[in-house]
Amino acid sequence: GRSAGAARAGQWPRISRRTSGSASARPAGEAAAIVLNVSSCKYEVVRRAARGLHWMVDEEEIEFDLEEVAAGMGVSSAANEDWNVFWTDTSVSPLRVMRLKRFQKLNHFPGMHHLARKGGLGNSLTRLARRFPAAFDFFPPTWVLPAQWNEFKEQIDSGKGNRTFIIKPDASCQGKGIFLTRTHENVNPTENQVAQRYLHKPLLIEGKKFDVRIYVLVTNVNPLRMFLFEDGLVRICTEDYVEPKGRNLGQSCVHLTNYAINKNNDKFVFNEASEASGVGNKRSLKWFWAWLKESHGQEAVAGLRDGVRDMAIKTLISVQPVLAHTYRSCIKTARAPTQSKAG
Repeated sequence: GRSAGAARAGQWPRISRRTSGSASARPAGEAAAIVLNVSSCKYEVVRRAARGLHWMVDEEEIEFDLEEVAAGMGVSSAANEDWNVFWTDTSVSPLRVMRLKRFQKLNHFPGMHHLARKGGLGNSLTRLARRFPAAFDFFPPTWVLPAQWNEFKEQIDSGKGNRTFIIKPDASCQGKGIFLTRTHENVNPTENQVAQRYLHKPLLIEGKKFDVRIYVLVTNVNPLRMFLFEDGLVRICTEDYVEPKGRNLGQSCVHLTNYAINKNNDKFVFNEASEASGVGNKRSLKWFWAWLKESHGQEAVAGLRDGVRDMAIKTLISVQPVLAHTYRSCIKTARAPTQSKAG
């Protein structure tokens, strides 16, 4: 999501300085470019997109004096403030948001860890599921550890070894630390983790488990405004799916769809042609909708599309109050209701 600023992109004050070797040429007579600082971004696609918009791309690192920020003095005099948009690959702290000038924007809202961290998201969804069980039935039973250790232990013990659970570290990614289990004995009760019932009868593509990655842009948190991108990714496992049993719980390429895990399998097929969106272990969402229509009918496509939109909206709703509160706390000059001024 794009966080706080004062003006719409088309109304931002343009910065006239040039960044050495980084800006694309602009047609004669046009206003100075918007400056995008990418010193905290490792992705070349962001730079390419900015140059395509005739933005200036600034690689100069920004120096933040946190003591001065905390004292309400902004940033140190040595800091580079000569930018309109700061694009970062990581979350942003409230202090960084507090020092934004009226013509500056970030690509994240503060407090997004409540959505991005598995524990925070699990707590938010479970809280609403208790009040509205029929509306929030799109995710499996979830326990946030260690706070809900006793409830989780009771559930897993009551299955007498016949129920499979998936354990995920709270703040990890790329499949790191994820495992399946049918006993609590190999689960550390003191670590920050999330436990869920494992869905053992998933829809399969060519006999393999898969997931879909949906992209949602959040431009405002109060009122909530979001956009669902029309395309996305489908990630397919490299090994044929079999229902979880004691002897195969550790077969990651059967049960986990993460690219970082499956790419090392000899059976992984890389797609090297963008026009061939239905080839390999990573495919496009548009290809998936066509496949689903052919294999299960248009009614299945319509139902799943509606479900995806519904799930995205409800997931954001579950964390909207804390996002709005954090934003309001950071932007002292914002008027009620707090808005990011996104168009």
